[in-house]
Amino acid sequence: MLLFAFASLTGCGAKQNNGESVLVVRVVSDANEVSETALAKSALQSGGEISINVALARELDIEFDAKYTNCNADGKFLVQPALLNFIAGNGWSFKQLFCINMNEENAKYFFTKPRL
Repeated sequence: MLLFAFASLTGCGAKQNNGESVLVVRVVSDANEVSETALAKSALQSGGEISINVALARELDIEFDAKYTNCNADGKFLVQPALLNFIAGNGWSFKQLFCINMNEENAKYFFTKPRL
């Protein structure tokens, strides 16, 4: 009984918080800058840094267009919002955007999710 009281007072019985995993995402248009598929899959699960475009997102999820895009009458959609929705759809929460000189080319999006 005394051990239970001590554990309750010190928080030893509480679930441990293992922190958060971080995913840094850069949206790119140049196919040469896109992360490899295996790296992207791993990063989407546990964190890291990836450079992504629509082609990679479609490779990772064959239902990308149906799930994450909102096309106009011409079949066009906004790429960055669709890709950010794709990342969020994989369990990541958007935290912040970092870019130098407000240049979209340098933008990095930071996402987090709880570690299991």
